[in-house]
Amino acid sequence: MSFAAISDSDPTAVDLLRLVSFLNPDGILIEFLQNGADAIPDDLRQIISHRIRFQKAVFELERFSLVKRGMDVEGHKMLVIHRLVQAVVKDEMSDRDLTKFHDMSIGICDLSFPKVWEHLEDRALSRLYIAQVMGPLLDPATTPETVVSADVMNRVGVFLKDEGKFVDSECLISKSFEICRHLLGQEHPATLMSMNNLACTYWDQGKMEKAAAQQEEVLKKCKQVQGKEHPNTLMSMNNLACIYWDQDRTAEAAALQEEVLKKCKLILGKDHLDTLISMNNLACTHSYEGRNMEAAALLEDVLEKRKQVLGKEHPHTLMSMNNLACNYRDQDRMGEATALQEEMLEKCKLILGEEHPDTLMSMNNLASSYRDQGRVGEATALQEEVLEKCKLILGEEHPDTLMSMNNLASTYRDQSTMGKAAALQQAVMENHKRVLPATSPYRLRRRATLAVHRSTLQRGFRINKRLHFHQFPPISTSNSFKSCFNS
Repeated sequence: MSFAAISDSDPTAVDLLRLVSFLNPDGILIEFLQNGADAIPDDLRQIISHRIRFQKAVFELERFSLVKRGMDVEGHKMLVIHRLVQAVVKDEMSDRDLTKFHDMSIGICDLSFPKVWEHLEDRALSRLYIAQVMGPLLDPATTPETVVSADVMNRVGVFLKDEGKFVDSECLISKSFEICRHLLGQEHPATLMSMNNLACTYWDQGKMEKAAAQQEEVLKKCKQVQGKEHPNTLMSMNNLACIYWDQDRTAEAAALQEEVLKKCKLILGKDHLDTLISMNNLACTHSYEGRNMEAAALLEDVLEKRKQVLGKEHPHTLMSMNNLACNYRDQDRMGEATALQEEMLEKCKLILGEEHPDTLMSMNNLASSYRDQGRVGEATALQEEVLEKCKLILGEEHPDTLMSMNNLASTYRDQSTMGKAAALQQAVMENHKRVLPATSPYRLRRRATLAVHRSTLQRGFRINKRLHFHQFPPISTSNSFKSCFNS
């Protein structure tokens, strides 16, 4: 009855109500809505973009208690609509209107959600808008299978991966991959990009066999479709090498990384960001092999170039600091290592947040350095904090959580608190038995550790898991898709 009354008094308010019925019921940020207004047809866009006309339409909806105004804890203005109202409005719409308004909601998500989040303000805006985009993207009943929806799913999924929200990331990127495969075919660059990003998400969750199989398929198709020296092929080789590295297939990893670096220097140049990633990753493998002097030279070069090109607070610069610090530790240059790790930890907390996986890795590595210096009390406090946060964020069976338990057990042994150490180490073994196959390198290491009552701390060399595209490339093969992409 209210809907009918509004239709007579203010038809423009009806369209606004239909649109917000596809957006976040817990609070639609007006700023988010206005930032995506260009995805909306003219009449409705003019209402949303015009302050007085927008207020008039909202007032009409408020008069019938269909929406209400609100404000979040940070003072952002929003509209709140009950889920039941949304359901009833959708139920009254024709199939054509359902498609039309859901396409609008996806378009708003596409325009509003940042394309990159390298800077603090972009990352903060992306975090603010996550709740705004998840509903429209995950609505199983009305989410359209379009190239635009796949693009947004991929972009938001990559951001969630960067934030350490791996389960949600896998969900969105999997949907993006399926849509691309269905609409564009298995060998289209957009489909390959989604496959690559899905492999990286498996990797972050410790699903190493799935990650390796997926990335091998990406590399095979990239070589066939784009050629052996295409930048996307090189990034696929890089990512596969990193996965091999985590599987302890270091010889295969090193061979791939040397090939990638050689081709990157030749094709992209010595100072290109992708070349720096290849240098970093090869250096990490050299360190793992004990070739520390060669690794240090590469890592120092990478760090200086990243500071110049990306800035001192960029996540890749921070990873270079971490990797160089770990190398210094291996050379017993403890003062230099600790100074770098303390600086990195402070910047990670500031830029990424105190619960981001990379921040936890930084805390873990600093604790390891403290332990090596005999500062066992400080090491214990950091490792206990890391373990609690890993359990909360990653889960009790994630490889990083198990490594944190292992490291804390080692520190407890150094303090002669053998009961605590043995209990933790036994828990590590039991979890590995459940989670990983008997031949897993992780399992074999932990079994050896328990047998000799000694452990090797995770050195924390962090391979840069480069997701080569954050946006789909332009498409020129089909007129129906040309306008759907940003180049």
